[in-house]
Amino acid sequence: MTRPARSVLIIAVPVLVLVAGAVITVLILSPGESHFAPGSPEAAFQQYLDAYEARDFSSVYGSFSAEAQRQLSVDEYMTRARSSANVSFDDNQRILIGRVEHHGSTAILHLTIEHSSGSGLRLNRSSYEQTVPLVQEDGAWKIDELLLGIYPLPPEFAR
Repeated sequence: MTRPARSVLIIAVPVLVLVAGAVITVLILSPGESHFAPGSPEAAFQQYLDAYEARDFSSVYGSFSAEAQRQLSVDEYMTRARSSANVSFDDNQRILIGRVEHHGSTAILHLTIEHSSGSGLRLNRSSYEQTVPLVQEDGAWKIDELLLGIYPLPPEFAR
């Protein structure tokens, strides 16, 4: 091997190792989908989000407590959900479950909703906090308010 080719090889190999290491680090440290303990309030909320994103509004309605369901019939809820602008979640949005307050058969999830837009030096990020109440009914956690996506149903739509 000639001297210039050897010099290029000596430089290229460490650069490739650094790039591969950076890619592996990003893949390991990037947040993925959370997996919560079965039967937990967090798992119930995750199932709700999955059903909402799949537009399975009858399953979504089943995620609500009996008290919340008294506000709207399943048909009325499905009509509102189908016409809602919040039907799918934005790829630039993350929903993080932080603290969970347990009080016997009730729980409150403390969410942080993060939004990002733009890219590079023009990346804009914003976040806000929201709570979601849950109750335990027949051994399962149910969301104790009607939601459209992650947003509470406006009061004018409830009975």
